[in-house]
Formats: sequence, structure tokens, C-alpha cells
Amino acid sequence: MALNILILGGTGFTGPEQVEYALARGHRVTLFNRNRTRPDYFKGKVEQLIGDLNDNVGALQGQKFDVVFDNPTTFPAWVRNAAQHLKGNVGHYIFISTLSVYRDDSRPGMDESDGTTPMPADLDPYTLVRENAGRYYGALKTFAEQEAERQYPGKVTVVRPGLIVGPLEDKYKAKNFIETFVYRVGDQVGAWGVAGLTALGLGMAGVAYAAVPLAATWLVLGVWLGRRQGRLASSPQP
Repeated sequence: MALNILILGGTGFTGPEQVEYALARGHRVTLFNRNRTRPDYFKGKVEQLIGDLNDNVGALQGQKFDVVFDNPTTFPAWVRNAAQHLKGNVGHYIFISTLSVYRDDSRPGMDESDGTTPMPADLDPYTLVRENAGRYYGALKTFAEQEAERQYPGKVTVVRPGLIVGPLEDKYKAKNFIETFVYRVGDQVGAWGVAGLTALGLGMAGVAYAAVPLAATWLVLGVWLGRRQGRLASSPQP
């Protein structure tokens, strides 16, 4: 049976896989996003609703769907905002959450019975402050799960994946390069450098002084990468 499916987001790095999978099976697919990430990526294949889960969800008014996939939500306010028009008009709501909701993620084999991250008492659970998405990610995702159940009682499936990477992923694609090239080649260069400087007659003190500029470079690079990752982690939905 063909389903009428709404995908919130849909053009990031997991959404396109869902779209292609659904279309290949004859389902009707609608996307709701800002049409900024890969704009018109599925033009002619899906219905495109343009809006913003922050403050512009009018395009969802009057729409009915068998299934909704909520891919991008970090902020519970996004669930609440979309529900202004989707509540009562959705057969099933699939919320893509994260393992980060667990209060203690150090143990393997956790499931839905394990404790989740509470919302800090001094944080508005419906905050839309962008920086909070990274700082309170686990707590916000936890509350967003609960908000979905409040808005669509008995119709919610929560999926808590771990780290997701893939061809269209833009946050962690450098991970393999860093681990296999930067770290390992860096170790070799460091060893060769010490051997070369020692061969030139420098003692350990001289080698240490020569390493200062290199260490400073790594420090600057590390700070830059950390800040960039923070911006990516807190970036809003497509």
C-alpha cells in the first residue's frame, strides 16, 4: 500500500536515503525544509514545502500524512511548532533521536529502560538559542522525544542511533583522514624530525625549542577545528 510520507528536512545526509528508498517503493513523499541545503535536490520527484521549524510552519496547514519522519529536530520547540498543524493529521510519527539522550552512555547494551538526560532546571526547554543545541544536546533531544509523545500520544516511534556517517555527511567526513593520515604521518614526521635535528648536533633542549612553533601551530589548528565543529553541531535544520 502506498503511503503519504512527510520528511522534515530530507536533504541532509540521511534524508536523501529515506527519500530514495520510499520513492523506489511507490510511496508519495513530501519534504518540509528551508530549501537551503541542496536546494531543489528532488525537484520533480517530491512535493516541496518551504518553511522553517523555528518560526514558519504555515506550509503544513491543512496537510495530512500517514507517516512523518522527523530527522533534524534538536529543539523541542520544533516538535511543538510543527504540531500546530500536524497534530491530529498524522498516522505515525518517527522521531530520529540519538544515543546522546542517555545519562550514562559508558555502558554497552543500553535500551529504552535506561535513564535519560534531564533538562537543567534553569534552561527553558523550548529555547531556540542556537548555542544551546550543542551545549545541551542530550537534554534537548530527551525533551524533544517527550514532546513528540505529548503531541502525538501512542503514535510515536523513537529511534536512537549512534554516530551516523555516509556519502552526504558533512560533520565527520574528515575523521578517517585525520586518524589514518594526520595522526600516523604526524608520528612519523615527528620521529624523523627528532632524528634529523639530533644528527645536526642539536641536544634535547634544542629539539624542544625547535618543536615550539609546531606545537603552537597544532594548538591554533585544534582551537579552530573545535570551534568549527561546535558551529556544525549546533547548525539548524536544512
